Order: sequence, then structure tokens, then C-alpha cells
Amino acid sequence: MAELFEPACEDAVIAFTFDIASGLELSGDRALLAQAVANQLDNAVKYTPSGETIGFSAILKDQEIEVTVEDSGPGIPEQDLERVKDRFVRLDDARTQPGSGLGLALVDAVAELHKGRFDISRSQSKSGLKATLILPAKR
Repeated sequence: MAELFEPACEDAVIAFTFDIASGLELSGDRALLAQAVANQLDNAVKYTPSGETIGFSAILKDQEIEVTVEDSGPGIPEQDLERVKDRFVRLDDARTQPGSGLGLALVDAVAELHKGRFDISRSQSKSGLKATLILPAKR
């Protein structure tokens, strides 16, 4: 996924860093998981201004795989962080961007289907968004 999104970031003049741990294994629907991660990355590219940064990582933590996309875009107001995981929700600032309001809802549904979870929070490093897909690691 990092190789697929790196050119999109270059075109948008967005710095893209990634750190994917080796040996990560999980069981699940490959196509759905790929779509969920693509939605996380696409959302970051869509809302991160030129000259800013997107970080993409996948790590093993406490028998779970955490796939995180963190951007330095405008972020989401605290009161809307959970609401953006609902279907067809588009915040006022997002209405100028193409989309249906299903991207983050799909990530949340894929997480639930795979007995995981999807956490969204404000980025700790900048004003952007941190979106983490957390899935059980294969044992």
C-alpha cells in the first residue's frame, strides 16, 4: 500500500514516510483489508495540504497489529471524531472534496468484521488526524 500511495503524495507535494514492521501476520479478507487501508491513506492524501506530511506505519503491539495513518492536515473537531465513522457523514469542510462519506465507515466495518477496532484521534504531533486500524495478530 505504501508503494501505491507514494506517487500520489509526490504529485500532491506531500512528504510521505512509512515504517512497516516485518513478519506481521493476520487472518482475514485480503481485499477488504486492503480497501480499508487504502481508505485511510486516501483520506489523508485528500485532506493534507501541499508541503505537509503523512506517516504510515504497521506494528505489532500486545498481540495486535496497528496500522496507523497520521497526517498534518486540518484534522477533525474533537466532537466529530466518532461521528465521522458513520455512513454518509461529511463534515462541512469536507463538502468541497469529492466523496460519499463512506470511506471511514468502511474502515470501521472492516475492523469490526475482523474482530478489531478503528480508532480516530487528533494527531499528537500536529493539528492533523491519526487513524489506526487495530486487528488481532495471527497466533
